[in-house]
Amino acid sequence: MADFSYTPYEAQTIQDHIIKHYGNISRTITVKECERLDLKLYVIEPTKERDFYTVITSGMGAYKMDLPDDFKDDNVDRIELLIYLGSNWDIDSAFKASSSGSSTALIIEGSITSLFGNINAQWNYPIQILKNLAQAPVNNESYFVMGNIMDDETPFSDSTSDSGGILIFPAYTTEEGQVCTLPNGQKVGFLQIMPITSDEIERAANLNRNLIFHKLIFHNFIIYQDRYLYDYENIFDDGMLHLLPLYKENIVQQSGELNAFNHMAILLRWLIEHDMMSDEFASKYDYVIKNVKTSPENIDLRKFIIDNLIGTLRYDILNDDIIDFIEAYCLNNPDEGIREQYYDDIDDYVIDYFEQNNVDTDDMCDMEYCFMELTEKYYQDIAKIIDENYKKYQEY
Repeated sequence: MADFSYTPYEAQTIQDHIIKHYGNISRTITVKECERLDLKLYVIEPTKERDFYTVITSGMGAYKMDLPDDFKDDNVDRIELLIYLGSNWDIDSAFKASSSGSSTALIIEGSITSLFGNINAQWNYPIQILKNLAQAPVNNESYFVMGNIMDDETPFSDSTSDSGGILIFPAYTTEEGQVCTLPNGQKVGFLQIMPITSDEIERAANLNRNLIFHKLIFHNFIIYQDRYLYDYENIFDDGMLHLLPLYKENIVQQSGELNAFNHMAILLRWLIEHDMMSDEFASKYDYVIKNVKTSPENIDLRKFIIDNLIGTLRYDILNDDIIDFIEAYCLNNPDEGIREQYYDDIDDYVIDYFEQNNVDTDDMCDMEYCFMELTEKYYQDIAKIIDENYKKYQEY
């Protein structure tokens, strides 16, 4: 018999909460290798509204973690964990035992707790992560709270570049779905495990507690078998590089988040209008191309970049004919000290606009371009500048 178990009534309360906030349970897997907990995994199939698998634990919360005083006000001492998998995930293979892997650790207030091992299988590694993390507090007398970061030196599998993870409040549910109240009044919190890349680990480690959960810090809240989502080498502009200074200078409320993506939306619209997109992009986002060409006022490309392109512009959304020009004129890579002419053109235009309109820019912290409203005139004026530079590039 397990050392820690829910009562039948508590287990039913957890199950009812999961069904209400995450979806109908299609199968239940008992984690036999878990000796100290009566641990189960619930699988929720993809639906039209939630087009992904949800795998969620039940039984982890029977163990009460010993939280340090600093964490007690903002966290609960009983938790369940969940993970989201793409709708094309081989869910049957996901529950087969893995054969090999590496050791990963969870970083908690500077200390490292060994958690992983044998997680190298292509489809299995997220489930193994879920199983191992669910048992870690009771086995190691440790604790988990929102924001814990795990790190490893190598990817979990040949099929992914994820090499670590972070615990966050669950995406795709309401605030009510984050906490379940047991019959005795005790709270059980729900945290999502999100595998992340080494680039994302580095980003997360250098951000304050609030910004770390911004949707653009990470490649996606759902784990896909799609390397496109993880390719950070393919980016020629990253919206987070423009958004982060607004937070750090504490001026994001004045500028607004969307304005940090204005110049990216302008460039994307110009590329679409000039038929410069790759066949893959054209096929996947044909509705976007149609809207841009027929009624651009009805689509906000800034939101499209954020929601569909993970806040970035990548070379593989372009056709081959335009890539050299984009690299020469639009590449923004601070790590390499590269900031091409396009960004100077944007700065010059915006600063000149504010000067002509007698706008005081002293409080904009040299981020004037993030305070410029995205109007049709702004687009048309910048589009002409891009046209001129593209013509010069072709002539050269």
